[in-house]
Amino acid sequence: MKISTSFSARLKNAAQRGFAFKMNTKKIFAVMVLATLTGNMFAAWTGSGHGEEHNGVWYVVYNTTEYSIGAYSNNSGVDFVLSGPGAILSYDIWKRASATQTTYIYGYNAADQRSTIASYEPNVLGTSAANKSNNISLDITKIKAQASGTLVKFIKNVFVTMAQYLETPSKTSLDFGNKLIGAEDDVQTFTIAWCNVPAMTWEVQGVANGVVEVSVDANSQEGYYNTSTFTVTYHHAAVSDLTNAKIVISDSFNGYSQTINLAGATENVLTPEYTWNIESTIHVGDVVENVVASNSPAALTYTILSFTPAVAEVASDNTFAGNTFTANRAGVATIKVSQPATTGFYAGEDTKDITIEKCTPEFSLNIA
Repeated sequence: MKISTSFSARLKNAAQRGFAFKMNTKKIFAVMVLATLTGNMFAAWTGSGHGEEHNGVWYVVYNTTEYSIGAYSNNSGVDFVLSGPGAILSYDIWKRASATQTTYIYGYNAADQRSTIASYEPNVLGTSAANKSNNISLDITKIKAQASGTLVKFIKNVFVTMAQYLETPSKTSLDFGNKLIGAEDDVQTFTIAWCNVPAMTWEVQGVANGVVEVSVDANSQEGYYNTSTFTVTYHHAAVSDLTNAKIVISDSFNGYSQTINLAGATENVLTPEYTWNIESTIHVGDVVENVVASNSPAALTYTILSFTPAVAEVASDNTFAGNTFTANRAGVATIKVSQPATTGFYAGEDTKDITIEKCTPEFSLNIA
């Protein structure tokens, strides 16, 4: 996952000024500074949503109302619900003179589990507003300001800047296997979760244009969070090989670049080729084995199309079994060989005309 640490100090200073700033009229985005991130931190933000923009900065909480906390009438505290993943929490906080008890700033995740973001002892808070800021975790969905005691504490200008991140893809490789020309398109998908980043771009490399196509249902954009589903379609209209093919996904956010390696091939469908092992002229009594050789592995069927009666041993349907032709009498015959379609091969057939001649007697005189 890519997390930007750029502008973190600038944003902290901006928080102390109420986040109302611009830099060369270019939008500056709030960023998340965390040492480690775990996958379950995104569980609260698996859907989609958006923040709100103020002075070039995106927020998931922007509340300028003044609240009193800590009096007996308000010991339940004040809640601020985030509209998306947050990065930096900023607020003004102070107390009434002589106020007692500690003031807490809590964070709650989607499972309503509480963590303490900050706490302030009575002697730390002044009687005039002081700006505070804290980095918060990506799994925080609600902020609560809470205190007890008989005298009141105050909180105002509660802002949470929107986080900015791009996760690594859910898959780093896609294997489409080997298919034949004309097979149905193969489709696979992968996802990338993102928040508050510019639109991603992608390029298919290492294979001819149009062989692999990539589309996305919802591209990343500033001020929003979502999970993009990329659909990758492999077309089998021509011979191709994905051995060196890959999809490169890029974004201007923090030099983000990810590669999805592809595997698979589209293979040609061949027409059977036949090699006849029987001569055009043979003799009565000849037995020819392996009449035809084919490059297709499909079963061979032999049929005598036209022939002199009883010229060869055939079944009632004029076929002969196996791959052996036996010449029984003189005459002519046309032999047809055929094969059904099979993996990698079309159906095929071929014919050959042969003549069966009588054997010429050979005599030898043995005179004593």
